[in-house]
Amino acid sequence: MVTSYSDREIVKGLREHNNGIIKHLYNKYHLIVQDYILNNSGNKTIAEDILQESMIKVYKEIRKSDFELKCSFDSYFTSIYKNTWKRNSRNSSNSLIYDLFPETADDSGKEIVSKKKQMLLIQITMDQFKLLKNGCKETLEMFYLENASMEEIASQLNYKNQQIAKNKRYRCLWYLKSLIMKHKLYKQFTDEE
Repeated sequence: MVTSYSDREIVKGLREHNNGIIKHLYNKYHLIVQDYILNNSGNKTIAEDILQESMIKVYKEIRKSDFELKCSFDSYFTSIYKNTWKRNSRNSSNSLIYDLFPETADDSGKEIVSKKKQMLLIQITMDQFKLLKNGCKETLEMFYLENASMEEIASQLNYKNQQIAKNKRYRCLWYLKSLIMKHKLYKQFTDEE
């Protein structure tokens, strides 16, 4: 079993959507990104999101026909996840969304935003939630409202395995968060801070 890939193999594997390469990159960078985020006032949930967002950005960039890796892949990926973190942390209002969608019950006791802002954010979220497709709605409802495990979600929604259910939850949540942050009322009250 290969435990290391050359930069060329990584780029080729991402262009061909090679699951082995993708899994290798997640395993390689998971703790590195997590340590970086934790050392910069983030938490594990945010670290997971930053890793996912960085992987998606790298995947999209590498698949462009004019992409050329001009440094080592490690350096390239490091710059991507650090810039992603900086961009996200600049907008501290992102924490509003993380508070609304805690990863575990332990994270839900935060009283970071005012009640008025919480109510507004819930209303915006409910409005934007209606725009999601049924598969996303079901996945997010099961995870956040019914506290279903990834195993239960995969079984009930006929996903091949838990990892696919987890990836679906992440993509749906990422899309919902992007809809929320583009909403004009969300922009209004975050500009007030």
